[in-house]
Amino acid sequence: MGYDNNTAAVGVFEENNGKKPLHPGYLGKGIAVNYWVCAYALNQHRLGDEIGSTRLEETPFYRALTMSRGTVSVLDSNGVCWSRIWCVYELYLSLRLGNPNRSYDMYTACRHTWKGEVYEDPEERTAVGITSGLVAVDWGLHEKAVRESHFPIKLMEIGIGFCCSQARASSEQDRAQILEAIQDDGCRLEALVHAAVASSALDRVLSDPTSESRSRAFLKAVRKEPPPQLSVEVSDDERLAELLDALLEKNSCTALKLVASESVEIPGTIGQLSGLVCLELTDSARLRALPGQICDLLALETLILDRCEELRALPEQIGLLSNMKRLTLWGCANLECIPESLGHMQALMMLNLGRCYHVQSLPSTFGQLQSLSTLNCYCCYELAGLPEAISEIRTLELVDLRGCLELKVPEELYQRIGHNTNATVHRPSDQCKR
Repeated sequence: MGYDNNTAAVGVFEENNGKKPLHPGYLGKGIAVNYWVCAYALNQHRLGDEIGSTRLEETPFYRALTMSRGTVSVLDSNGVCWSRIWCVYELYLSLRLGNPNRSYDMYTACRHTWKGEVYEDPEERTAVGITSGLVAVDWGLHEKAVRESHFPIKLMEIGIGFCCSQARASSEQDRAQILEAIQDDGCRLEALVHAAVASSALDRVLSDPTSESRSRAFLKAVRKEPPPQLSVEVSDDERLAELLDALLEKNSCTALKLVASESVEIPGTIGQLSGLVCLELTDSARLRALPGQICDLLALETLILDRCEELRALPEQIGLLSNMKRLTLWGCANLECIPESLGHMQALMMLNLGRCYHVQSLPSTFGQLQSLSTLNCYCCYELAGLPEAISEIRTLELVDLRGCLELKVPEELYQRIGHNTNATVHRPSDQCKR
């Protein structure tokens, strides 16, 4: 079924502030949702009269789908809609153009207990969906992956086996006409459906050591049409390498959240994902170093390394990431130094070093960060001083130095910061606990 231009999608965000990849169907807060449901819109007892013998472009299916902003497949436990030719035609119309402003979502009935990251009480639910983007309860890619993890794995296996040419119809004439219309686009359509299903289950299949054949099948599906945004936890180095190889096949991934919980290092092939704009390695607790090849991700704007507790250092050439706007290292408890090349990040707006207990100094090039608005050094216990040039960063809005127990800053430097910028400065006097 499709939903039209006057609607938002299922469970979309009410507000975004430009920070989250919204569901493509979101139009704004408070806009009602309208759906065209073929089972209700067409008289199922007189389908011949409803559809007629006209060209496909004149059918209600075509007209409804081309007017809509996306498609929702409501699946039964056997995924029957993937095996019906008119449903396949609807998917073809929805996905053939590859328009990022269109969405393809899948929902099915499934009783489960859901608990969001920011909610205290679990919630009993009766349906679960795989969506093109984040929805209202998703605070990020990780929460989306958790929500979708309740989607039945057996239904997903049916999905990655979807084949256009095997679809059935009550009328052989309809089937032949639709397959002729789809022609060579059928392979791309299959790949898009396979990847949409498989990417939402990678957490489960890659973490199950007993499902080698299933892992291969799902990675093969992702390889054909890698998703633009992906969140996945991988606890095995070999599977991690296989995942990166799969994403490299078409190199279309722009946002990747990767929890490599058991990995000491990340394969250098990650530097070949040249389309990445956002990379998050949060909670990769054993990670000790980043590969130098990460400095080849020249499109990268956000790098999040929160709670990588064993991370000792950043690559010396990290400053080559000249498009970087947000670098966050919160809770990297063993990080010891920040490379001098950091000053080359002319676009950097936010630097978060909170709870980096062993960082003793900021680079001498720090004053070159002329776009920086936020510096968080909360509880950097061993930070001994600030570069004099920090007072020349006129874009500063917030400097948090609370709990920096060893920090010695001359009063005149505080005064220059206050005189040259509009920054709010939290001084070290408010201590924090380890």
